[in-house]
Amino acid sequence: MKYGEWFRVAGHDLKWFPQSPINRMARCDKKWNHIVKPEAPRLLVDSGQGPIRKRGKGKRNEWLCAACAKLWFGVEPPSLMDENQEKLF
Repeated sequence: MKYGEWFRVAGHDLKWFPQSPINRMARCDKKWNHIVKPEAPRLLVDSGQGPIRKRGKGKRNEWLCAACAKLWFGVEPPSLMDENQEKLF
């Protein structure tokens, strides 16, 4: 799995971002007190409702912090290290 690539877990489409796409701090959609810094990785959970993100009680795309992603979906952010980087040493 790499940053920016969609993958599927338990019927949900997920995508990791290495940092905020708009370079802003955000709150995790699962836990309001989890603050995600702009440079921290975040997980996009696609609701299957299309590109429009609806607020309120309807289904919508969710942005999760790394801790909630591990808790709810059992996934961790990919490493920023290149896969062939061990050959440098």
